[in-house]
Amino acid sequence: PHKNYTESVFMLQQESKTSMLKTGDICQLTHLPNYMNVSAIAEEFEENELMNLAHNESIKVIKYVLKARVSRYGSKRRAEILPEAQDLCENIPLVKTNDFEVSKTEFEKYKSG
Repeated sequence: PHKNYTESVFMLQQESKTSMLKTGDICQLTHLPNYMNVSAIAEEFEENELMNLAHNESIKVIKYVLKARVSRYGSKRRAEILPEAQDLCENIPLVKTNDFEVSKTEFEKYKSG
């Protein structure tokens, strides 16, 4: 059973190594991990969408990530980020985060407090 999650927007940009998550009333900007290839991810999404249409199945890869806030972006630092991220995060807080991939057990532990 899944909880009702708010709509989220992800933005990944290989050249600048930028990963941005907008969810609720906050944008979280972090460094794109070296193992992530944005082109390959886009291809997988497209292939998975076609497979879903053809077979009504989905292939899921679940990653558990904890986001630690490092700092808040002021107007000067906001002006330095990608224009697309500036547009998506206009008028809402923008924070820099460090992401830590954890096991499901660790994630559940942090989630429960």
